[in-house]
Amino acid sequence: MLRISIADIVIVCHFFTTDEIEFDIDPRKITSQAALDGLLGFLRQVGDTVDRPVILTYENDEQHPFISYDPNRREFEYRGNAA
Repeated sequence: MLRISIADIVIVCHFFTTDEIEFDIDPRKITSQAALDGLLGFLRQVGDTVDRPVILTYENDEQHPFISYDPNRREFEYRGNAA
């Protein structure tokens, strides 16, 4: 486990498998534009570094990402609330 602090958000990294990294955040900490910008910047940096899409989901809901980042297009997509 690894802990990273960005814009007052603690991001906890878990390495459960060799081909996937899981990050935990407390969404209640996203209370400002600066916090959101910090989180999205982190997601962008991870995606660009590993050259793979990054998805943000609610806990235990991998099938319904609500924010994703595609490093090939260098764009974020917001999909709204999970079903």
